[in-house]
Amino acid sequence: PATTPLLSTPPVGKPSLSAARTAAGLSITFTGTLESANDVKGPWTAVQGAASPLSVKTDQSVRFYRSRSQ
Repeated sequence: PATTPLLSTPPVGKPSLSAARTAAGLSITFTGTLESANDVKGPWTAVQGAASPLSVKTDQSVRFYRSRSQ
């Protein structure tokens, strides 16, 4: 299925994160360590076992993601 890019932040030498809508929900592609939080202010926790690209169902409540240096 086709994907629609939502966000792309590719700074050179720094962690990157991009997201695209898919038929199943959302696909998050990242470098570094993926973290998530229920609020944009945190607290942030590492997404255990996350490998890029990560498929996320969109049937859950609001969730924020970021990528940090390893």
